[in-house]
Amino acid sequence: MIDFYIVYNTHNNATWRGTAIYGYPKSNQKTLTYNLINNLAQRNPHDNCNLIRYDKEKVGENPMLPHLSNIINDTFSSCHLNDLGYIGNMETWTNNQQGGDFIMARLDRFMASNNWITNFPHFSNTHLHRISFDHNHILLKFSSRQELSSPRYCVKRSQHFENIWMEHQDIEGIIESSWKNQNHRKTRDKIQNTLDILCN
Repeated sequence: MIDFYIVYNTHNNATWRGTAIYGYPKSNQKTLTYNLINNLAQRNPHDNCNLIRYDKEKVGENPMLPHLSNIINDTFSSCHLNDLGYIGNMETWTNNQQGGDFIMARLDRFMASNNWITNFPHFSNTHLHRISFDHNHILLKFSSRQELSSPRYCVKRSQHFENIWMEHQDIEGIIESSWKNQNHRKTRDKIQNTLDILCN
C-alpha cells in the first residue's frame, strides 16, 4: 500500500489524500481487499485497486464469480467511490501466456470520491502501453481548470448502473423523464442514453 498527500492549493494548503493498494491476488482472499477499501474509504479520495469489477473486464480462463463482482461493486458504492473510466485498451494486465492459457484483464483502475471529482472535474485515466512488465502503467491527469476538457482528455466511462445513484433525491424522475423522451428509439439506445444522462 502507498499512501500520499498532494497539496493542490498553496494559498490555503488545501490537500487531497490518495492510497494505492495492490489487491490480494487469490479469489479466496478478495474479501481482505474489500475490507481494506472499506476501512480506508472515509479518509482517502482515490485508489488504484488491482480488482476486476465485471466479467467483461476479463478475457480467458474461467469467468468471474458473480458473488465477487457483487461484493466489490457494493463495496465501491457503499464507500461512495466512482470508477474514473479509461482511455485506451481495456486490459491493464496479462499473464503473458499463449493459446488457451492466455488471460488479460482490467485489474488496475482509479477510483475517486464525489468530493475529489468536484474539486477536479477535468480528468482522464490513460492505459499506457505495456513494455516489459505484466501490468500496464496507468496515467491519471486532472485539473480544476477547463483546459483539460478537450476531446483528447475525454474519459471512457464504464457504462453500468451505479448503486450510489439511488441516493439522488430525484433519481426516479430523471430516469422516467429520459425514458419518455425517447419513445422513437430502440430499447438498447434508450438504456445507453439514460446511462449517459446519469453519468453526467
